[in-house]
Amino acid sequence: MSSEKIKKAAIYYFAINGYEGTSLSQIAEKVGIKKQSIYSHFNGKDDLFLQVMNDALNQEICDLNTKIKQYPKSLKETLYDLLQDLMMRYENNVYMKFWLRMSFYPPGHLFDEINTAFYQYEREQKQLFLPLFKSAIKDNVLKKKNPEHLVIAFISLLNAITVELVYGGVERAKEVVDPSWEVFWDGIALATEGAKE
Repeated sequence: MSSEKIKKAAIYYFAINGYEGTSLSQIAEKVGIKKQSIYSHFNGKDDLFLQVMNDALNQEICDLNTKIKQYPKSLKETLYDLLQDLMMRYENNVYMKFWLRMSFYPPGHLFDEINTAFYQYEREQKQLFLPLFKSAIKDNVLKKKNPEHLVIAFISLLNAITVELVYGGVERAKEVVDPSWEVFWDGIALATEGAKE
């Protein structure tokens, strides 16, 4: 039994049931081993959780990096597509579900480790978004504002949609994405042409 199979089962249960609602027995049963066998790969539930968290962090950074580099589109299309992608991944991606659940409902005794990972993710987001916003300002697509402030505003919009996903579900998030996007884009675009292309 590989540690990867154990982590795959663990992320599923942690994403659905949270840390407190997941037992090593459940994970062991899912992969067809005895609970004690988990200890040959991990020091315990905390170690397993933190390794799964690091996998989720790396996956989220990799996914965002890939999406940004794949988009040969305008900044407007790229950012709007990222909002739409956030909702789709919440429905279909266990790493995303785990990441969000862990961000909103962290086990108290692991708060510092989770907080460190969250801020690492936020730093990575800023580094990936900043060149896009700088380029759009240079190309007269966006108002001449501090690009770092624009990045923070967009990340705040992503975070607001995330709150809707976690507390209201995908349908509720869909209701707020377009109005929020329209106000955001109209506030930063040099020439407004509507929220969507």
